[in-house]
Amino acid sequence: MSEFRVYTCYVGPEKRRALHILPKIPIIGAQAKGIFIPENEAWIYSEEHNPNFERDMFNATMRVCMAFNYEANTRRMADLATQIQGRIEDLQRMKPYIADRGAAAVAEGRLEDRQTGESIPFEVTEDGRIRSD
Repeated sequence: MSEFRVYTCYVGPEKRRALHILPKIPIIGAQAKGIFIPENEAWIYSEEHNPNFERDMFNATMRVCMAFNYEANTRRMADLATQIQGRIEDLQRMKPYIADRGAAAVAEGRLEDRQTGESIPFEVTEDGRIRSD
């Protein structure tokens, strides 16, 4: 079972597409918000686009392990590298961010992550979109 969560998201005021890496077990401190890989840097983690792929992926996974105070062992780093590579295509397929047009919320709720216990609020707007903070 992986010790990391890697998923796609929008970051910054410009709402740029990125990969977001978090440890499965929540942490407190400087890296509590996780690590982001912006879309324009995703080529670094692609074996077919980066001639220095092995070196760069090794360095990246090492930095992530160090940031989350994990021992950087081969299994952990290989698992993280596999997750990052598996999400690059999802990142490329993401649609550009569409700013909320102020549609009124017609329903609201909370999603709960069963593994972490994290509760995520959301709203459904009158135009059928789901928005979350």
